[in-house]
Amino acid sequence: MDQNFPSKFHPLTSSLEEWQTKMEEQLEVENKVRRKKFPSFWGTVLPCSGEASKPSVKLWVEDDLFFYGEDGIALGDGVCLQPGGYGEIVWVEYEKRRVEIALAAPIQRNIRVGERVLVTRNNLFFLWEHKKEAWENLFQSSSPLLALVRNVLSSSLRLSPLANVPPVEFLPRSLNRNQQKTVSSAVAAPDFFLIWGPPGTGKTQCLAYILEALVRQNKRVLLTSYQNVALDVVLERFLDLFPHRRSQVLRFGRIFKVQNSLQDITLSGTEENIQEKLLNTPVVGATLCGCTNLYMEKLNFDVVIEDEAGRTDILSSLLAISKAKEKFILAGDPLQLQPILPKEVPDLVRKSLLEVALSNPEIHSKRCGFLEEQHRGEADIVRVITKLYEQKGLGSIRTPKDFSYKLKELPLSPDPVEDRDSPLVYINKPSPQAKWYKFGKSRSLVDPYEAALVYEVANQLAKILSYQRLWILSPFRLQSYLIASMFRKGNRQSTSTVDRTQGGQKDIVILSLTADRAATFRSKVDIHKLNVALTRARAKFILIGCIEAMMEGGGEVVEFCEWMLERAKEAVRRPSQDTLRKAQSKIQFILNSRRRLERLWKAEKERVYEDSLLAHLKRIPVKERFSIDWLPFIR
Repeated sequence: MDQNFPSKFHPLTSSLEEWQTKMEEQLEVENKVRRKKFPSFWGTVLPCSGEASKPSVKLWVEDDLFFYGEDGIALGDGVCLQPGGYGEIVWVEYEKRRVEIALAAPIQRNIRVGERVLVTRNNLFFLWEHKKEAWENLFQSSSPLLALVRNVLSSSLRLSPLANVPPVEFLPRSLNRNQQKTVSSAVAAPDFFLIWGPPGTGKTQCLAYILEALVRQNKRVLLTSYQNVALDVVLERFLDLFPHRRSQVLRFGRIFKVQNSLQDITLSGTEENIQEKLLNTPVVGATLCGCTNLYMEKLNFDVVIEDEAGRTDILSSLLAISKAKEKFILAGDPLQLQPILPKEVPDLVRKSLLEVALSNPEIHSKRCGFLEEQHRGEADIVRVITKLYEQKGLGSIRTPKDFSYKLKELPLSPDPVEDRDSPLVYINKPSPQAKWYKFGKSRSLVDPYEAALVYEVANQLAKILSYQRLWILSPFRLQSYLIASMFRKGNRQSTSTVDRTQGGQKDIVILSLTADRAATFRSKVDIHKLNVALTRARAKFILIGCIEAMMEGGGEVVEFCEWMLERAKEAVRRPSQDTLRKAQSKIQFILNSRRRLERLWKAEKERVYEDSLLAHLKRIPVKERFSIDWLPFIR
């Protein structure tokens, strides 16, 4: 491994006292965020029967929307009650729409059977409580692993090198030497290990073999990640390689956020058998937020593995690390997406534990495996981003000489959009046209002109390939929402924001930059998002946006643009007037619907609706209602 250290990851010299102070400031900021409005529902108090270990309240939920969709009620959800008090959902009966809430804090006044209560779902409330506890334990606990984390933060860690590491015997020859060494070192490490895996270098494959090696040693393993998608990808790869382990794996989480292939092993049932299954299963998969669930918070595991650890702030990583009895493994890439934190959080704690640890030469040389050979995309695509890693002192990400991923279905064409031999293409938007609008709880950027361009390019490629082989991305939610609304219902799953795609891949990626002013690039579109978007593509990457504004954005974005323009071909495109009018009409409908929804949300509190408002909302297809925040079910 190259022992040069990336300029961005210079060793930190902050003291433990400074870390403690800045983390306390982070908690103060997040405490304000958790008190914001979240989806609410009305429930009627039911009589409680039987003995309860802690105070609880049973409710009949009036609106069945809250039992379905990806935001439906689930066991372990944190809730706040309007009469005061808060707790977690410990029992759900979906057919009869009944829930039971175990109260962590008593209700401020007595409530009667038959009384209507407003319940607000707020998982951030309990997540913050656990992060605060993790912060306290970090600086007070005598746990060897937490002491190790303290030494990592203070740069006072001293390690013995991993000598005479025994190879993991069952590894196949398809793994290259670097991957085999990384797997063997991670299994042999006595305390912790880091895996730096740039896109397409086989990190998921390595984690699957590490899981199998640990299970063979009779270890109980918690596999966790910030995102459901990243977690499911590792579990799917593990079960593809070792299908006989299926009965030894549990996926803990919301059924609607779990991949279809894993839903048969997703945890469900009564409180008693949930605890029993979690205690007796060798491999448990849960998101970091899921680790704070009522059923997970008291559990410990021999080994904790966190994937996509570069996306997680330090306190969130501690939620999982605190469950490890022997060691933890962090895998990810600090040059991809960064931790998502409120902008008021101090810069020092905006880093992930993986990034902080990699800044330490002691760890970098003795407890880190760097994967440097990619097997995902065309060499020209990878060469653009490998310059970023070279600039950071990590050496090149190599592509094997005999590896190529060209789509035979695409023709040899003078049009770069569909040309098989043009893996990098850009379409320049002539002038700034994007505008900011309120969307949900925040503001987002949208450009109908660019959406029309994307729509026509995607339809051109879909005549040759299926929509399922395309990924249409944007850094902005409203732009993604607009583009998705332009396609037929069955093809909308091909559209997403960049933040939701880390860990995935598609044959062709179309990126709608949307940002078309230098100031927006500097504040909203960074090299990490561009890295993720580019490296999702296996055969072709098409960039659509204002290149001039991108070049004026400054910093690493300019360098990325220069690297790409060296190899990319330009396709000249202007959207048709019909497509442009369609995009403009769609965005007006979306914005007007949102405004009406805000009126409906206010009316929900008084249970008073205007006939004209309901008539408008009934025209929204049922399937689309689940993608709109807090839209009640309308019969």
